[in-house]
Amino acid sequence: MKRTESDEEFRGLWEGTLPHLRVQVLALMPQRRDADDVLQEVAATAWEKFDQYRPGSNFRAWASQIVRNKVMNHTSRLRRSRCVFDSPLVELLAADIVERADVLERQSELLHECLSELRASDRFIVVRRYQSGATVRDVANEIGKSADAVYKSLTRIRRTLLDCVSRKAD
Repeated sequence: MKRTESDEEFRGLWEGTLPHLRVQVLALMPQRRDADDVLQEVAATAWEKFDQYRPGSNFRAWASQIVRNKVMNHTSRLRRSRCVFDSPLVELLAADIVERADVLERQSELLHECLSELRASDRFIVVRRYQSGATVRDVANEIGKSADAVYKSLTRIRRTLLDCVSRKAD
């Protein structure tokens, strides 16, 4: 197969599988920054090893194995961190995520819909805290409220998002 055909095949398979892989990595990694790094490593490895992929086989399963390996490698590098999953737990979670991939992907889509329905001020708090990785104290300082008020807001917002996702899933 010519390299251009292989490039095009990889791109198509990768784009179709990326949402699932993103959900899988985010479920296994406690920090979003780490998850983004691991997903980049997965993309690079999948690209480098694409010649080992058997055309016609399950690309999602093949790439999920790369995710599992990259997460385990990443967590072993972070052993000194305060929240690191051990290898047996990563194995267990990875197997569970693969089994529930479609459900997790749908829940992720619903969560994004529900986020877009939040008031702008609530959406800012959630995005700043979880997507940007800011601490509650950082968010509180930015919006001119106490950390306690931000904790209470986050509790209310999470409850609202859970109710929204549950309602849309039914």
